[in-house]
Amino acid sequence: MRKVLFLFCCLLSLGALHVQAQDAATPAADLFPAGAELRPTSQAWMEVVADDGTLLGYAADSRPYSDGIMGYGGETPLRVAFTTDWKIAGVQLLDNSETPGFVKRATAGGLFTQWNGLSVGEALARQADVVSGATYTSKSVVASMQALLTQLNTAVPQASSASGCGWCWAVGIVVLVALVVVWVVVRRRRVTNRK
Repeated sequence: MRKVLFLFCCLLSLGALHVQAQDAATPAADLFPAGAELRPTSQAWMEVVADDGTLLGYAADSRPYSDGIMGYGGETPLRVAFTTDWKIAGVQLLDNSETPGFVKRATAGGLFTQWNGLSVGEALARQADVVSGATYTSKSVVASMQALLTQLNTAVPQASSASGCGWCWAVGIVVLVALVVVWVVVRRRRVTNRK
């Protein structure tokens, strides 16, 4: 019976470690629904609120964290939209001096959608791909994104773990270690009691 219980607890712990599938890609032009309002907070992000006051998600701009990161024609400031559970819903390039052809090539190459569906921590750990033919623009966008994510990773309470995955690994490992310790203690007591 104890083995069955131990196995059940192990399976339960492993179930907590599942990785959720990425959300569908959201085009940069469709980051927010029509009529949504961006409300600044005292933190590094804004709340995205519907007309009726419902919280739709969050948004954060890479400025001032990305100031000085240069692409081909200048800085590449970003606005990143997040769901209410801090998954990235989309990335949008704000006003910039980049050559439109390079931005178009980077967009077509999937530069702005490669973080969609990831938590802050997952996106920060991701090795982002640059788009050939728009290398300077791509590198600047990736660096701007990294600068913002680094700030959010420390500023947002549990932002890197809000996806359900980041903290699950830690909890799962702690539970497994605890179960192994309990199992070892029970085995030693059995051996001691037999003597």
